Amino acid sequence: MILLVTATTLSGIISTYKLKKRVVVAGDLITVCEFCLIEMRYSVPTQQELFRILENCDCIRDLNFFEENGRIFISSYFADDEEKEMINQFQETLGTTDIQGQLSFLEYFKSKSVKLLSEKEEKYKKFSKLYIAFGAFGGCAAALMLL
Repeated sequence: MILLVTATTLSGIISTYKLKKRVVVAGDLITVCEFCLIEMRYSVPTQQELFRILENCDCIRDLNFFEENGRIFISSYFADDEEKEMINQFQETLGTTDIQGQLSFLEYFKSKSVKLLSEKEEKYKKFSKLYIAFGAFGGCAAALMLL
């Protein structure tokens, strides 16, 4: 019985952890935009040069950079579908227009990421304690039913 309650409570804790990581991913997207904006204003690096620099940046915690067929891509284990779509859009669009177009895109993407971050933070505040409580109460209810 104790094992059942512990398992369901841990399930709630893991769900809360995933919510927190989604907040971190949204924050990382903002950091990537700010970094790219700074780099684009002072030099004109290619997308791959930007990703190589970002790959070694300590300020990005939950975005992963991987190389495939000579190109660097961004991914994240904790990103949900909306964030994955934003990352794909970012990778596909960055470097396809002139410098002014890229700067405008980065500003737009940054504002979209800020909105996403506020939504993820709100969801985390709203549901983080709830998931843990539901896990504990669900485990207690299941244990009582088995008695």
